[in-house]
Amino acid sequence: MSISRIRCASIILAAAAVTLPFGAPAPVSAQIDEALFESMRYRNIGPFRGGRVTTVTGVPDDTYTFY
Repeated sequence: MSISRIRCASIILAAAAVTLPFGAPAPVSAQIDEALFESMRYRNIGPFRGGRVTTVTGVPDDTYTFY
């Protein structure tokens, strides 16, 4: 690794460590202000187009798990 990559990785790890929560988690019954999420919009972050699929299988007991 070059020095610039090590420096960049160190900065990212330091920033992640600083942003970790240090207090007790909020109670489950805490109310969330929906106005905080009004400006969020859906966007596709995956590939524009996937490849062809030749085989699909699923888990019989779990309708939401498939490969």
